[in-house]
Amino acid sequence: MKNIIAAIDLENERQRNDILRVAAEYASAFNAKLWILHVALDSPGPADFEAGPQTVRDRVSFEARTEHRELQNLAKKTAEENGIEATPLMIKGLVADEILEHAERRDAELIVVGHRHRSGLVAALMGDPTRDVLGKAKRPVLVVP
Repeated sequence: MKNIIAAIDLENERQRNDILRVAAEYASAFNAKLWILHVALDSPGPADFEAGPQTVRDRVSFEARTEHRELQNLAKKTAEENGIEATPLMIKGLVADEILEHAERRDAELIVVGHRHRSGLVAALMGDPTRDVLGKAKRPVLVVP
C-alpha cells in the first residue's frame, strides 16, 4: 500500500480526528503516504470575486485561507506524531466526486471516510457523500463511525 486518502470535514473536529487517527495508523503500518483531503464547497474561485461588496469577497477569501492553514497544520501534526508523510489537499467541488477523483488520481489503495447520519429533508437536499463514495468507489473504502 503506497497511498491512502483520508477525507475529512474541518467543521467536525471529533470525526476529523478519528479519521486521521485511523488513516495514520494504516499509513504507518504500510509505510504509505497519507493524503488529507478536505472538499470546500464554498471556497472562492474567480467567479466569486466578480460580484458583491468588497466585504463579502474579503470574508470568503479570509475563510478559505483560514481553512487552508488549518488543513496544513493538521497534515504537519499528523505526519510528525505518526512518523509518516502527510500531504494536505483542499479542493472545491462535490464531496463524493472529489474524493473519488483524487483517489484515482493518486492511485490510492484505501479511502478513509467518516459517516454523518442525515435523514429526511436534509438527506434529500444534501445527499450522503459517504453512501455515494461507497456506491461508486473502485477502491477499498474504510468508514470510521
